[in-house]
Amino acid sequence: MDFGKVSTVFFDLDWTLITSVFGDYILPDVYKAAPSFHKHTLDEFFEIFVSTQRKFMPRVEAWDPDFIFKEMGLKVSALSLYRKYQDKLEVYPDVLPALDQLVKHYRLCVLTNSLKEYTDLKVKQTRISHYFEHIFTADQIGYAKPDPEIFIQVLNRMGLKNNNAIYVGDSPEMDVPGARKTGIATFIVNRTGKPIPDELRPTVEIKTLTELPNHLGVIRKT
Repeated sequence: MDFGKVSTVFFDLDWTLITSVFGDYILPDVYKAAPSFHKHTLDEFFEIFVSTQRKFMPRVEAWDPDFIFKEMGLKVSALSLYRKYQDKLEVYPDVLPALDQLVKHYRLCVLTNSLKEYTDLKVKQTRISHYFEHIFTADQIGYAKPDPEIFIQVLNRMGLKNNNAIYVGDSPEMDVPGARKTGIATFIVNRTGKPIPDELRPTVEIKTLTELPNHLGVIRKT
């Protein structure tokens, strides 16, 4: 596939560039402090959170953990918990080598459903902000993936056409539909090798981010 007109690479953040602490650390802490849910297992508590979140998708509120916890009858400061576990946040090993190559040839941006206050903490802790020209969050744009409007808004703000950009994420469900409807090519980093349903298949599936520069022809450009 020819990506010759691409000038800008948009990246998802959590599970694409950096690890997430939400499922492994934050949710278990909330569960421990929520006796009204102890009739459920931790896995069931997680499913309750996810099912509550899905009720509000694709609205931006779906990505505010405190809002979802409130809907579950809990009063939680997720930001405080993110601060508690921020030292657990890490970039995946394949990320920095790829970004080091790509930044020489493309405008790099983050486009994430994570809200600004959480995103600021994550990129500061992982020290990756210098790679990106812009870091766009759902609450800043007013829309969230998989709504195609978030992609339309960002293209307009940057003066780009859809063939000038690609989107790189990890979640076929969240990252493919909106970008596809906007005409943006999608790359899914499938580190786990989990099969992707045909209806959610991206333009290109890769196993590690280090494959991306070669697909874009960076090796040939260097």
